[in-house]
Amino acid sequence: MSTHRTRLNFAEKLRNIFRECVLGVDYAQNLVVLKTMSGLAAAAASALDGMENEEIVGCIAGDDTVIVVLRDTQSAADFCQQMREQLS
Repeated sequence: MSTHRTRLNFAEKLRNIFRECVLGVDYAQNLVVLKTMSGLAAAAASALDGMENEEIVGCIAGDDTVIVVLRDTQSAADFCQQMREQLS
């Protein structure tokens, strides 16, 4: 299997993990807060890292919460909307 195909399969698995574990999303200024099922914030953060969104500066995961730092408020609002669409 090629490296490119392996990365695509891994990215799709991370997206599935993200969809399964995130319960809610909201933002304040340039910060997005993701609420997850208990113990799954690290999986959600890993999914975000795997998406390679250049607007994301970084993220920090706790037990059931991920804080995502974006470049500006508009980026956070757009990202939050995209995440809500993923969860629908």
